[in-house]
Amino acid sequence: SAETFQLIGERPILGRDFSQFDDQPGAAPVVILGGGLWKARYGGDPAIVGKTIRANGIDMTVIGVMRPGFRFPLVHDLWMPLATAPDLLTESRDTRTLQVVGRLKDGVSVEQARADLAGIGDALSRAYPLTNRDTRPAVRGYAEKFSIANPWDAMLLAVSFVLIIGCANVANLLLARGARRANEIAIRRSIGATRWQLTRQLLVEHSILAVAAGALGLVVGVTGVHVWVVSLPLANWPYWYNFAIHREVFGYLFAVIVACAFLFGVGPAIVISRQTPTSDQPRFWTNGLLVVEFTLTLALLAGAGLLAKTLAAVYRADSIVDTSDVVLASVDLPPQRYRTPEQQLVVYRALEDRLTTSPDVEAASLASAYPFYDAPLWLVELEGAATRMVAPVTASYVMIGPRYFDTLRLKLQQGRPFTRDDGSPGHETVIVNERFVSMYMRGVNPLGHRIKLTNPRSPSDKQTWLTIVGVSPMVRQHYARDFDPVVYVPYRSSPTPAMIIMARSARTRVQVASTLRNTLSSIAAELPLASVTTLDQFVAGTRFANEAFATMFSTFALIALLLAAIGLHAVTAYAVTQRTREIGIRMALGARTSSVTWMFVRRTLPALIVGVTFGIAAAVGVGRFVRSMLAGTGPHDPATLASITVILVIVALISTLIPAQRAAKLDPAVALRHD
Repeated sequence: SAETFQLIGERPILGRDFSQFDDQPGAAPVVILGGGLWKARYGGDPAIVGKTIRANGIDMTVIGVMRPGFRFPLVHDLWMPLATAPDLLTESRDTRTLQVVGRLKDGVSVEQARADLAGIGDALSRAYPLTNRDTRPAVRGYAEKFSIANPWDAMLLAVSFVLIIGCANVANLLLARGARRANEIAIRRSIGATRWQLTRQLLVEHSILAVAAGALGLVVGVTGVHVWVVSLPLANWPYWYNFAIHREVFGYLFAVIVACAFLFGVGPAIVISRQTPTSDQPRFWTNGLLVVEFTLTLALLAGAGLLAKTLAAVYRADSIVDTSDVVLASVDLPPQRYRTPEQQLVVYRALEDRLTTSPDVEAASLASAYPFYDAPLWLVELEGAATRMVAPVTASYVMIGPRYFDTLRLKLQQGRPFTRDDGSPGHETVIVNERFVSMYMRGVNPLGHRIKLTNPRSPSDKQTWLTIVGVSPMVRQHYARDFDPVVYVPYRSSPTPAMIIMARSARTRVQVASTLRNTLSSIAAELPLASVTTLDQFVAGTRFANEAFATMFSTFALIALLLAAIGLHAVTAYAVTQRTREIGIRMALGARTSSVTWMFVRRTLPALIVGVTFGIAAAVGVGRFVRSMLAGTGPHDPATLASITVILVIVALISTLIPAQRAAKLDPAVALRHD
């Protein structure tokens, strides 16, 4: 609508925004170009405003150009007022094809907006019971519509854990350094230095280290973000995913530096200022910090393991589809010319028939939704004894052609594929997937049973009973989500103006795209072919979020494991240094190498056991935190928890054994002379 760009605070870089007059029925068709299209198609022509272009079979006047890279919520090539799409402005109250986007006033919460709109919804339900009964507005943050399980909170949690582990490591090193300065501290105190003066000096030293580390981290962070952003397909990400270093980031970094310097600098400073050459205070704190490291590392490893298992499940499930040699494209029929389903069906049938007989195409089909991507949810009613679940029953709804499964080289588990007659009167059929059967028809042979499908956007539309004629394998029909029940219906029964073309061919994408364009032009010269890509590329795009977040979380987990290993190695090595003379005495008295090694391993075991115990509890919490990001596994997977526990224990033992073995191999004569 005309207020959209004003709502988000954007203006065209050339020309003007939409006005209220552009939104009125009968207004002259106008269009605003995206910056990418303006540069790629029109060479960045500064005089483009006022010129006429043809889109969707309509001549439109260009009135503006948005800045390159502008996304709302994703990258689009052009924007048109609603007046150019009269099919969306139907007067039918049960056709709900539009969404309302608004900005809350200052001081107004989402709960207040939800309550206000609920009152409006109740009033409409009373005024129009036939179409609005039991229908209420759903109010949520706009970002939630495009969020893949809010992964950024999980990433922030992982980064925080790594930060705490790193700080715990530094605190241990400071304690070790302070223990070596015990004589110096004792001398300072003997000549009149107070504990506060010693603590203040040590805190200043620790703060300098924190500031230096923060500055170095900022340089690494800026470089890393730049390298990472270059590799991202930002066109597929909503505009609020803005990967850049802003002033807020500098403020956050400053706060983190201060907090780390205070929390992990004050403690060691106080402990060091109180110790004497004979005290053993640091060991208690050292073991406590090791427990923290083990706990958080195990929790991060658990989250990484669950996300990796999810990614493996997605890969394994997607592998049943032969995605090679399949080209995808989209076709949109202008509603002004193709108003009725019959007119649309003529085009689709001709397109499918000509592609099927083309020597360049092995198999072809049309579909209402991309494979592995979002499909709308419809309400399902199961007839008679087939009902096994309390309502509401829902399933993803996809319209397909007769050769859909042949094009994807998918073999039905039961029954048959659609024929050309399916979808016509007397041949009302449907194919369901295995997930549908396992959820709603467990223990029942689905073939021959009937279901009724209802579009929640048009609940009053009359629906007929559909007979189940086939059961398909499970194919992911949602972006980065678990497997849902899916129902496939023949597109002949209810074609739509926008469909996806799928063609399998051994030729290159460019050659197949040319074949598709020529075939479409031979049917209707004004129809454009859009969004040409390969199924391989498309599937890789749908998995990008899973891969990105699994990779990031795993990277943080590995960094945490490395830091914990380094920290434990350093603590053990320091203990070896402190007890070198003791080792020499023990070995001179006949102690075996194994007993010396066990002396240091035994020192680590209490912290490891307590850390693993707390870590398992923390891992359960992390599992719940990433629950909505999982597919093919649960948040408390025992196998994952057991495997990462074993990994942590092995790494901890190796980190302890390396310096312990070195200690066991010391020459007793050399060890006895150690100061």
